Amino acid sequence: MRRIIISLIMLLGFCSGIYPIYFKHIGMQEGLSQLSVMAIYQDNLGRMWFGTEEGISIYDGVQTTVYKPSEYHRQSTNPIGNQTHFIAGDKDGNVFFDSDYSLIRYDMRAQEFRCLRESNVYSVASIKGTIWVGIADSVFTWNPDKNELDFVTKLESRHQHATCFRQDSNGRYWIGTTEGLFRMNDDKSLTCIIMGEDIYGLYEDSRYNLWISIRMNGMYKKDVRGNFTRYRYDPSNPNNISSNQVRDFVEDNFGNIWIGTFTGLNKYNPISNQFEVYARNPLPGSMAHSSVFPVYKDRQGTIWLGTYYGGVNYFNPETDLFTVYAANNVRNDCLNYPFVGKMVEDKDNNIWICTEGGGLNFFDRKKKKFTYFMADENRNSIAHNNLKAIAYSPEHNKLYIGTHTGGLSIFDIKSKRFNNPYFEDPSYAVIAGDRINQMRIYKNELICTGPKGIFKMNLDTEKVSPLFKSGKYYGNTCFLIDSKGYMWLAYGKGVWKINPENEEDQVQFRSGENGLGTFPISQIIEDKEGRIFLGTRGSGLFYYDEEDKRFIGYTTENSFIASDYCYELTLSTLNQLVITGDKGITFFDPDQNLFKVVELGTALPLTGINIGCGILVCKNGEIFVGGSNGMATFFEQQLFNSAKDYQLYFSDLFINNELVFPGDHNKVLTAALPFTQEIELAY
Repeated sequence: MRRIIISLIMLLGFCSGIYPIYFKHIGMQEGLSQLSVMAIYQDNLGRMWFGTEEGISIYDGVQTTVYKPSEYHRQSTNPIGNQTHFIAGDKDGNVFFDSDYSLIRYDMRAQEFRCLRESNVYSVASIKGTIWVGIADSVFTWNPDKNELDFVTKLESRHQHATCFRQDSNGRYWIGTTEGLFRMNDDKSLTCIIMGEDIYGLYEDSRYNLWISIRMNGMYKKDVRGNFTRYRYDPSNPNNISSNQVRDFVEDNFGNIWIGTFTGLNKYNPISNQFEVYARNPLPGSMAHSSVFPVYKDRQGTIWLGTYYGGVNYFNPETDLFTVYAANNVRNDCLNYPFVGKMVEDKDNNIWICTEGGGLNFFDRKKKKFTYFMADENRNSIAHNNLKAIAYSPEHNKLYIGTHTGGLSIFDIKSKRFNNPYFEDPSYAVIAGDRINQMRIYKNELICTGPKGIFKMNLDTEKVSPLFKSGKYYGNTCFLIDSKGYMWLAYGKGVWKINPENEEDQVQFRSGENGLGTFPISQIIEDKEGRIFLGTRGSGLFYYDEEDKRFIGYTTENSFIASDYCYELTLSTLNQLVITGDKGITFFDPDQNLFKVVELGTALPLTGINIGCGILVCKNGEIFVGGSNGMATFFEQQLFNSAKDYQLYFSDLFINNELVFPGDHNKVLTAALPFTQEIELAY
């Protein structure tokens, strides 16, 4: 028996087109030294370095280590100050950064910080493993053999200093300064290309375009022919950058250019020539702050953003799978209520969503817009705002909606008219009652359960009648009509298998007998092989063995199912069983006995899944998952793609609860633990 877990530690993250991005966040609570993140870098161990206005933070995917000039770190050997705006690495993996205008080097193998230059350091960059440094009005490179700075060139003005460096694909060096963009010639002289602009950043994309950001005046793109295109904010043109304060660029693995600006993260698609803007909003998963400074792509393709007051935000446009829709009834791209119940897909591939208080929500999948249908006594409307069940007939193009205390609502999608027989037909109220718990369409009849029992409605005549003559099956029952025409009905303390055409043809399986658990049954389903599965609220999942007339249980003790609480069961397009529960979603392949788990709150960006929350597998493989705080969608085909490669290493060594450093009194490590092949300890 095998189990695969999808969780946040994998730093996974699919966002394309007009889908919203669900940003993950690292802030003070996660150990960040300060919220203003001005520089980002990934070292050769895979750790993320964040330069802030109050020291350096290093995040290894699990924890954050802070180097901050506080009382705790204030030692004569500690050279780190507050402000860091540049971080870069050399060919040996050592990390260089500025700190209060000093140049600091972190020796990866010795785990030591050392100050290389104490003042007037305005920029630090790495070009093919060589460290370039802007000091006062001059440019230097670090010479590791001599352990000193080598002079490269001098700028035109003593009040001018270098802000950024870049070597393009043709081998030419570019230097951005506070007074313009310069190309460095073979004799180290400088030719001014853009005059009088305060250059903030330089970036070359895979198409060999050079992107140039201006601190307060927009940006330029220089193409391979040397032609310049100017981009400036224009409020009359929505397809443009969102601010003239442009800070940084990065290209994702799809070729999109991501641009950090004062008013948000801009995405530029060079194929469609379209811009999109992502900024802070009240919805879960939005950016923590809109003012973006560094934009950095790590080796797995994850995009990291440093914001001025919102810490670090990150996402992966290649592998982020989840799109989240929160509740905000003043926005048409949101649900109007957070608790998402049962859902159906209509013949136009749009989604109809039950809520527990917001009525019926319609989701247009092409436009990504919502429309709400709520109860209103004064006009055509749904019977109640608390919805428990829903079914759809493509032949009639109608929705059948089970409500709490409003009975059945029938919605004609074409005419947009509701019919509420509980309030309109006295005979309906006697047979069906005011509450419906579950419904399914079987042949040309709608089968429903409720406190009055189980009834059926002819979809042509819309007349209701009891399903069973005896009428003895009541309560909050769940049921299934299998491929052989038998009804499986969870009723009382057990399960009944009944022939609706001959009520005497029935078998009862009592709780605690024949391998069946003792907890209530929440859902019954049949897979494409004709196998019957039951989900329970406490006893896990059960499979009915037809040959032995017994149930086989899958619990957290004997299998890798996510939880013993199984709320909803459905089938995926890959014929796997999909099970929602209080711990997340389990995909179960009975043929391979393989469990795949998507953990709630780590991979699945919902805060809670409760009994009553729905799940829907669409015809194209997109899965909609309802939660207590909104709805998440993803594609199963992408969910379990091969994960990105990870570099694992031993990070720390403790002896007698004391952290060991290279060359300390323990004399165990001569280099940092990740670079040590073996250690020898006293027994």
